[in-house]
Formats: sequence, structure tokens, C-alpha cells
Amino acid sequence: AAITNESGTSDTYGLRPNIAGQKTLIVYAFDRISGSYKLLSHPFAMTAGQSIYARYETVHNKSVVDGSVVLSDYNVVVWLFGDESTTDETFGANEQAKATAYLNQGGKIFASGSEIGYDLDRASGPSQADRDFFNNYLNTKYVGDDANVYLINGSPASFLNGVSFTYGDTLQGS
Repeated sequence: AAITNESGTSDTYGLRPNIAGQKTLIVYAFDRISGSYKLLSHPFAMTAGQSIYARYETVHNKSVVDGSVVLSDYNVVVWLFGDESTTDETFGANEQAKATAYLNQGGKIFASGSEIGYDLDRASGPSQADRDFFNNYLNTKYVGDDANVYLINGSPASFLNGVSFTYGDTLQGS
């Protein structure tokens, strides 16, 4: 007999509430299923949480946009976009405003996504506000589409100073 009360696939979130000290927020903003990752469920927020040895919580980016989660309550924010791009947007105007205010207060953001640069800083399409946010607040510059580089080297001026690691999707969504 078929199980009739089983839900469909969903994203997997996590939290680690019982550790004293700094609080980290994982903001999950990966809703796209028409990109290179085509599965309906996404385990990436949970996977990211497993690598954080600190108190952390996970929320959908809509909770940041609507103000029900306040970034300044956290020491570090990990913002995961997967392959969100121009149609679904990475950092929309509201998210940019909240991230900018958080960074201006001394907050720390680690943003991850294969299309952030393409969405916010390619030669045609993005607004000047998008480019300014990408260049001046995320402190990066778009060089080209699909760099095929998965090595992260922390900038000496960042909270990732001296950190080096590989990063990327090994599941490939197939």
C-alpha cells in the first residue's frame, strides 16, 4: 500500500542552539530549480551548518526581507544562493539594504553562490546600485562567467584571513 501522508521533498535546515558564544545565521536563498542544480530538495543549508562549530540558526531569506529576522542579532551571516541568478535574483534591493546596514555596523558576511557576480556586476544588466553593493560591500569584482575555480583564499582584510579551502557542489544536482 502507498503511504498517503508522506510529504514531498523539501529543503533541509539545521540549528545548533547549545553552544555558548558567537551566533551565526545561515540565510538560505536558493529557490531556483531551473539552473544547473535541478533537484527539488536542497541539503546545502544543513551541510553548511555541519561545518560551523558555533551556535547557529538557519532561516529562509524571506525572513530577513520581511524583518522577522534581524541580522544584527548575529556575529556572522552565511548567505547561500546556490545558482540563483538574474530572474530569481541573488541580493535583491531589500536584501542589499539589510546586508549594507549589517556590514556598516561591523557585521561579517560570507556569501556563496555561482551567479552572484553575474547577477550584480556583469557588463550589461545590473543597476549601478547592484554594482556598488557587489564591489564596495561584498568587496569583490566580477571577472567572467564560469571561472571553474573552487578554491577560497581569505583576504588579509577579512575575517577569513589565513583561511584557505575548496568549496562547491559535489552533488551536481543530477
